[in-house]
Amino acid sequence: MKEWIIKHKHLSAFLFTATAALLFFLFPAIADMVYRRFLFQAFRIGWDYTIGFLPYPKIIVLLFALLLLIARTLWKNRRDWKKSGNSLLKFLHILLLLFFWMWGFNYLCPALLNQPENPAMKENDYYSAGLSAADQCGVLRKKIAHHEIKDNPLQENVIRQAVESFLSSRNWPVLGRVRCRADHPFLLMRRVGISGIYIPMAGEGYTSSTFLSVSKVFIMAHEMAHGYGITGEGEADFVAYMALKSYQGEGENYLHFAAELELLRSVRSNLWHINQSLREMLIEATDSTVNTDINSIKTNQFSYKEFFPGAGEKVNDTYLKAMGVNDGIKNYDRFVEMVWRERNSLR
Repeated sequence: MKEWIIKHKHLSAFLFTATAALLFFLFPAIADMVYRRFLFQAFRIGWDYTIGFLPYPKIIVLLFALLLLIARTLWKNRRDWKKSGNSLLKFLHILLLLFFWMWGFNYLCPALLNQPENPAMKENDYYSAGLSAADQCGVLRKKIAHHEIKDNPLQENVIRQAVESFLSSRNWPVLGRVRCRADHPFLLMRRVGISGIYIPMAGEGYTSSTFLSVSKVFIMAHEMAHGYGITGEGEADFVAYMALKSYQGEGENYLHFAAELELLRSVRSNLWHINQSLREMLIEATDSTVNTDINSIKTNQFSYKEFFPGAGEKVNDTYLKAMGVNDGIKNYDRFVEMVWRERNSLR
């Protein structure tokens, strides 16, 4: 048996991973106990407190190493293209297995929140939620300097502390030190319709430094939520909002404003599809400075047009559905309802 496993190591690894996936799918509680609270936490500690301290993005190192291995394989087997093709398939197989063991099995664990399939919010509920967010934005905006909307020196560790604090309050394991880097080289992400992304094989999230700071703060919190095992997009938005909103400490007014501003923008986006009249009323009820900030975010977005408009959304939608998120990119729309339900539960 041992000899067979060694001889067919790729097939053995696949069968082991597939068996684990089936077990986790049938018994989410086991997935939570064995994977999320043990194996995934062991990975987070081992990765974050070793290679995680490197000062440059790990994805660059990994891509370089991968390209080097592929080039070496192709050159070594340059006279046998069938063997080269098999080697490339093995690389893809290894990457797929790494994806699941380094993060992907979180999709089979219980979610942070149990959300019903059908939305419960009505048009007036969205409008009321928007008015509340607009009012809070107006109050908080007076405490923030104008230049900070575009450029705020808030450190990554402050955002991470906020995310960890909120998740811990919900009994969610947060061992490790998840990172989200906001670097200029990742401008290309914006050109393909990606504002932020968590790469399991790199163990960290990425966004572009070209976003306005008030947007970048929320994106980083969202990707860090993914890094700690939150899989749903609406759920990651919810975690980012609650984490920034509940944070107390350095830069709390700025974090609170970033959270409320994203909620307000999301409500407006929902109302754009639901009731244009209520959306216009909400805009009129919003502080003029806050409206200016939202317009600045829009201007910034339009400054970085996608190479292939809509392609990024389609790829993301396909990926999410393949991972069991049935509503695909529409899962982002659950964010507002999650916050609404949270507030109603506290009344």
